[in-house]
Amino acid sequence: KNFQAAWVIHEGKVVAQEGKILTEIKAPQVPALALDSVVLPAVNIDMFKIPAASAAGQNGKVRVRLMEVPKAPALPFPKMIEEDLPVKDGLVDTSGLMLIADFNRYGKFNDRPVLALVKGYLLKAGAVASTLSHDSHNLIVLGTNPADMLQAAARVIEMHGGMVSVRDGQLLAEIAFPVGGLMTTGTAQEAGAKAHAFRLAIASLGLDSKMPIMAFAAFTLPAGPGAKVTDLGLWDSERKAFVPLLV
Repeated sequence: KNFQAAWVIHEGKVVAQEGKILTEIKAPQVPALALDSVVLPAVNIDMFKIPAASAAGQNGKVRVRLMEVPKAPALPFPKMIEEDLPVKDGLVDTSGLMLIADFNRYGKFNDRPVLALVKGYLLKAGAVASTLSHDSHNLIVLGTNPADMLQAAARVIEMHGGMVSVRDGQLLAEIAFPVGGLMTTGTAQEAGAKAHAFRLAIASLGLDSKMPIMAFAAFTLPAGPGAKVTDLGLWDSERKAFVPLLV
């Protein structure tokens, strides 16, 4: 915690000694292509709603696949379960569940994101969105309602990548990652302050502020165990196949 570097050597030269810079700091050179890696059209609120199967009628029930994360100290590997959810006005009623939207951001987006539902997760209000989400680093949106999810996603797209938290239509915190959708162009001090504010914001929504990335990667990292959501579809790790959200 109290580590102090006496010398810093870069390319054979001492560039810092006893906490003092001995050379000129060059501005980073960011290729223009890296600043345009979030290739998505404008999002709309219908992208965060789930139309029910026509057989369910306007106000019946429909069977849906859900992801559920075991409680600690178990490892956060989602398992897939099935439940009947009510249908209201032709849409699946997702009240009390967390919705995930996975947008391919590399120019292969097909009109609608892949949607998944999570039961009993930490997020209790609002929405968070990020282009930093192992290992595809697509635009991932987690939320409790479509309006907040739309606002968070639109802001991340506007920033050309980053992380955003929203609650009841209010932007709580954001940190832009314009370089490849993964890195900031600001200083360490600027990034640190924004990262701290973002941690506080997601904590107010119920998420673990110590691991801001885990809330996304737990559901989007297909190399890890358990059910996952990808831009290709909902992955059932037990069947080793993609499955539809509606059973």
